[in-house]
Amino acid sequence: MTLDQLSTPAAVVDLDRVERNCHVMRDRAHREGRRLRPHVKTHKVPALARLQLGGDGPITVSTLAEAKAFRAAGFDDITWAFPLPHTRAREALELDVQLVVDHLATVELLRGSGARVFLKVDCGYGRAGLVPEDPALVALAEAVVDAGLELRGVLTHAGHSYDLRDGEGLVELAEVEARALTRAANALGGCAERSAGSTPTCSVDADRGDVTELRPGNYVFYDRTQVAIGSCTEADCALEVLASVIAVYSDRAIVDAGGLALSKDAGPGDHYGALHDLDGQPLGCVLRSLSQEHGVVSGAGLRVGQRVRVQVNHSCMVAAAHDVLHGHRAGRLEDRFTPARGW
Repeated sequence: MTLDQLSTPAAVVDLDRVERNCHVMRDRAHREGRRLRPHVKTHKVPALARLQLGGDGPITVSTLAEAKAFRAAGFDDITWAFPLPHTRAREALELDVQLVVDHLATVELLRGSGARVFLKVDCGYGRAGLVPEDPALVALAEAVVDAGLELRGVLTHAGHSYDLRDGEGLVELAEVEARALTRAANALGGCAERSAGSTPTCSVDADRGDVTELRPGNYVFYDRTQVAIGSCTEADCALEVLASVIAVYSDRAIVDAGGLALSKDAGPGDHYGALHDLDGQPLGCVLRSLSQEHGVVSGAGLRVGQRVRVQVNHSCMVAAAHDVLHGHRAGRLEDRFTPARGW
């Protein structure tokens, strides 16, 4: 079966590119002497995590649904890299996943459980966590020990790397990320683990100091945003959405992939994806707007009934929108993957 036989819209994955992306990141971690703990939220599929790791190994998840699915598939070293919601504490403890905390109230909730925890460090992103110089970080570490929990180390995420373009500043930010962990660990008098992660900062060679593990995720597929950042090239982008042209007008065409198939993350040039033909050649047109099931295409030369491959802006969001990911090599379908769904 080939791509032109699939119903649309459909998420399709170039397996040759996935394997290459996985090899490159695994090789970088090995060269640097750091543990690779890939974030599986991008695909939510145990078989693809094994490609990332070269077998079973440590993983990072963003939801307990992922943790449950991967635990059932035999993965037993799981970090839930998300500040623990109090409503999910019992489930998380039953799954025996490593947890992330940045508030005393959460430590108290876990008191006596023996949970393994990371302290969330803000390396400049400004989303969650404590900055290394905040006295509350030391107080939090002391509370963790007092509560009978196991302090595994410090963890950060340079999410502001997604604001960069054309590779400028990536190496510098990777080193800022690493230095934040070092300062936090030193403030605590040392700790076993210093965990860093973002695909952009992990996709460059940088001086990461005493970082012990890397947690990139998006790199398994990459996407047009990563191309704009400078993390990869278009030849590395492995996830596309197969769509059909359903209408053509003088100033636009319509495809059957809208916001529910592509997400509404605007990418380079503030559009929602670039169109290629079934052979992967650019068609010179982009999706200029999306509604729920409609994609409005700018450019000319399309015909009703034509199938196109949409190179996506944000592969994590797109993969999460589809019940099945269709794996192919050079357009010939080879595998089907079912992502874990829900929270």
